[in-house]
Amino acid sequence: ATALVAALDADRGRIIAVTWVPGDTRRVRERGVDLPRDVARRVARELGVPCVQLLVRVRGSRAQRGLHRFERADNARASFDVHPAAARRCAGIATARYGRGAPGSGLMLLVDDVCTTGATLRVCATLAGMIVRRRFHDVRIRPYALSAVPPPESNGGGVSNSRSLRGNHIHVEA
Repeated sequence: ATALVAALDADRGRIIAVTWVPGDTRRVRERGVDLPRDVARRVARELGVPCVQLLVRVRGSRAQRGLHRFERADNARASFDVHPAAARRCAGIATARYGRGAPGSGLMLLVDDVCTTGATLRVCATLAGMIVRRRFHDVRIRPYALSAVPPPESNGGGVSNSRSLRGNHIHVEA
């Protein structure tokens, strides 16, 4: 979380909230930790902004591990949805930050643990962006992955310019 906060130094004043890619419930229970959620909470605390859950994982969704890049994109689209309370949560952030006046602009961070092809980050950034734009004039979703790994297939097709978070974010703005 400290490395991520340091990487965000230039954008610090523009960040209005932090959210995360929800983990698979079974895997979170097995591991005893939901890394993206836990990092998102720490980053939000260090930045002094709210940490809000905007997305949920759809029950019965398949794990991305071992899937081809095209399968990953389809699977990611079927695996996530907007949290039922997301609109209310965004309204609360807007009111707290901007009062009852016109909604403003800024960045909302979206944290995930690993980026392989970028499919999960693209889908989640798009979903989060849809709900955020209902309440804010110009808020962009800025996805961050804690690490980036090459896709399992040898033909490439992964996130070519992404690196682990040593000051770099995944270039998937929604």
